[in-house]
Amino acid sequence: TYYPGVGTAGVGTANPNQVTLGTRRDGNNGNAKAVAVSDMVLVMQMQDASINTTNTSSYGDGSTSRGYTALRSSGKYEFARVIAVSGSTLTLDRNLTLTYTTANATATDGQRKFQVIRVPQFSSLTISDIKTVTPWNGSTGGVFVLNVAGNLALSGTIDASGAGFRGGGSREGRYVAAYDRLWN
Repeated sequence: TYYPGVGTAGVGTANPNQVTLGTRRDGNNGNAKAVAVSDMVLVMQMQDASINTTNTSSYGDGSTSRGYTALRSSGKYEFARVIAVSGSTLTLDRNLTLTYTTANATATDGQRKFQVIRVPQFSSLTISDIKTVTPWNGSTGGVFVLNVAGNLALSGTIDASGAGFRGGGSREGRYVAAYDRLWN
């Protein structure tokens, strides 16, 4: 079960052990349940890079029209246990050690998104079929996570094809296709 993070959570906030959640998104594999007390959650910063936003060849990393100027907290994560749920606010069993932010892009920053994922827990588990990763939709998804205390028997498949963070499209491909239509 996936939730987009709202605002800022963690270090530097008034309550560094609390996270505000957006609207729940159920995953692909039929185990979706609303987050509840004693659940394990994964808090993960999905997007947080600084980029050069000028409309020049310096867009992105400042020189090659690709990438970023600073990765910041992109991809960082931590696990915690829920000790209270009040409306859309989770209280965790400990203070988060990082800062997680959801904010729209600005003139100096790219889009920033974090998500909170309810982690299914098992004493042991056998996966004998195909499990698919819920695709990243710009707010949630793109991650497959579970916690198995004992044995995990994996004779099936966990398929993450095309489900992760999507990169920028290639302009070059469009120009080549346009060239081919003009001259061929």
